[in-house]
Amino acid sequence: MSDVDESATAGVNNPAILLACLVGVGVIAQIVGILLKDVQKRLGDEELTLKLTDAASAFLVKNGYDEKFGARPLKRAIQKYIEDPLSEKILLAEFAKGDEIEVDLAPDGEKLEFRVLSGTPKA
Repeated sequence: MSDVDESATAGVNNPAILLACLVGVGVIAQIVGILLKDVQKRLGDEELTLKLTDAASAFLVKNGYDEKFGARPLKRAIQKYIEDPLSEKILLAEFAKGDEIEVDLAPDGEKLEFRVLSGTPKA
């Protein structure tokens, strides 16, 4: 069997690769939404809500999807680009209880940025 034939059938022999090929970006974006619901639940104690822009969602899909591993790296991408920076901002008191926080792609396209859309006015 030639190298081309072997690579063409690799997905058939590996269900994870086959599934990753069949899933597509739209489903990966839905998985991002599901994983963010878990983050939102954990923010319940702080009474913070997150709103992800389409650009931020696309960024997470791009940085959290791998052809070889499928959607498995998404959790790490959400931790790296949302949970860790958000935790730092909460500890620095940049957000107050009741704030609605928009997560958007930063102008440099390399990270996400957070801004308050609505919430408790700061004194």
